[in-house]
Amino acid sequence: MKKRDIDLYQSRSITIALIISGAVVALIGAALLHDAKSLGIGMAVTGACLIFGAAIFDMIFSVCPYCGEDIDLRTHGDYCPHCGKKVRERWHSAAEDIYIEEVSLYGEVIDDLISMSEDWEKEGSCRGYRKNEYSDLEGNRVFLAKEKGNTAGYLFGHVEEAKNSSSVVPEGTLYFEVEEIYVKPKYRSKGIGRALFCFAEEMLKGEVDWVMLSTATKNWKSVFHFYIDELGMDFWNARLFKKIERE
Repeated sequence: MKKRDIDLYQSRSITIALIISGAVVALIGAALLHDAKSLGIGMAVTGACLIFGAAIFDMIFSVCPYCGEDIDLRTHGDYCPHCGKKVRERWHSAAEDIYIEEVSLYGEVIDDLISMSEDWEKEGSCRGYRKNEYSDLEGNRVFLAKEKGNTAGYLFGHVEEAKNSSSVVPEGTLYFEVEEIYVKPKYRSKGIGRALFCFAEEMLKGEVDWVMLSTATKNWKSVFHFYIDELGMDFWNARLFKKIERE
């Protein structure tokens, strides 16, 4: 095992040990008082220690979205020591206190993405949309929007190579396929969707030539206005339908 891997392992072990120790001390101290109220407070403190510890752990340790290696962010900052790529980039709107960043797939992020996709499914705004499973997220680059620490929306997709020439994209062209972009209802009309798209576009510069997406929205007028008028995308094609009523 390499020294940097040993250091990372030891840092993780120490962090986890401190979190668990704090929680256990709080619980034992309350139990020794033989008081139901104190025990309740102790349990609350224990829960708070674990939640706070998990948040600190996620802030300190991450996984590179490019090579999949572990990173200690305290030591290496925003760059992966294994592949050298920048792994943490943020866009911040001071007016709304909104942060946009690219993240790797781990427990809390996966839970947030799946939870939001469940909400999207319940909205019924897209034809045939169903909530995501982990297999739907795996292999994608993920961008998260947060307002005051709360997840507000996401965008994820992946890089593809055009297999055949078309009227728009020549064969062999690299492009980024946006699989999903979603903003929670209470955070809409704040420019978060636009910020997610523009941030992803900025991060992809030099890697791909095009950004593409498809939509099955029921509110197509609003969505086309967003993508074409606000984001500057061009229209490629559409598939329409009309039900014929039987006599």
